[in-house]
Amino acid sequence: MKQDEQYEIPKDKNVTKTGLDILYTSRDRSVTDDSLEKKILSLKHLLEKDPKAADLKWSLFVAASNTYRYDSCLKPFPPMYIKNECKDIEALRKAIESVPPLPLMCKELNDASAYENYGETIELLYWVLLRLRDPYIKSVQKECRSQFGKGIYLSSELGVSLPYSPVGYGWGGSLLGSEISCIALCELINHPDIKRGDSKDNARNTLNDSIGGRIPDKYFVVTNSDLVRIRYLLVYTQNLRTTSTADNSGLLVWFKQHKLLTFVLGYVVLLASVGLTQNKQVEKYYRLFIQKAGFE
Repeated sequence: MKQDEQYEIPKDKNVTKTGLDILYTSRDRSVTDDSLEKKILSLKHLLEKDPKAADLKWSLFVAASNTYRYDSCLKPFPPMYIKNECKDIEALRKAIESVPPLPLMCKELNDASAYENYGETIELLYWVLLRLRDPYIKSVQKECRSQFGKGIYLSSELGVSLPYSPVGYGWGGSLLGSEISCIALCELINHPDIKRGDSKDNARNTLNDSIGGRIPDKYFVVTNSDLVRIRYLLVYTQNLRTTSTADNSGLLVWFKQHKLLTFVLGYVVLLASVGLTQNKQVEKYYRLFIQKAGFE
């Protein structure tokens, strides 16, 4: 996941440009001039307005932080966790583990002592959810050659893209579930740098460094990332959580959560009913009940 940085630099800080984006020469963690009240109100407004969108963005950030390729996936890196030009990934992961579910965090922001209790969490969530721009697609240089040439591979068919979007682990406290997969619905500009399999022009359907020959139908290979934009993200999850309390109680939910026990109990009830129908004493009382009820 690549993201543009919209991080404001305090005027009273000296900054140094290095390979780690922008670093502070001071170790002071007061990284913005925004008031604490503004941060809390802005964060609370975002979590109330579109909680699932905020949850997805946070889940993508957590996934990028937990991968062993965080150095290339997590850009820009949170500046408050850069010390002496070194990325303190362990401190960042520890801070992520302390973040409560976002609906609970939204409620905690109503407390007057919210910043005292969740100061580091508020700073991190504010930076990720409000300071960073939405993720965009960017090509990554690979050591090995690609099948049909270097570039961003897209398809006009959802069925072609789905196998390339395996389920990945996100964030355990996510409303969307801890295991999700994503498909990006993108918009392309009609440009010669976009190679497409349905073109009859060899210059448009084949790349010079292709080892597989012509690009297949329904495939697009974009060699310039400036020509593609993400319009929507299709999120697939199996365990979608809900904040509604109406569906989280009752006997039906208990049965859903204890499927094996429910099956065993049903089987026992079935055996008992079969056994009782063969009992003469039960049959006698059954006929007596039918007569008194007037069904005969």
